[in-house]
Amino acid sequence: KVKAAGGIRTREEFDELLAMGVERFGINTQSAIEIVKSFE
Repeated sequence: KVKAAGGIRTREEFDELLAMGVERFGINTQSAIEIVKSFE
């Protein structure tokens, strides 16, 4: 499994990493909340 940690602040960055096969993400709380809200 690949984990990406640090510097993930936008949905676009999240989507790019997901497309590369990343399965685990280390994201700070505020960025995680904003990314989750973007799915709504």
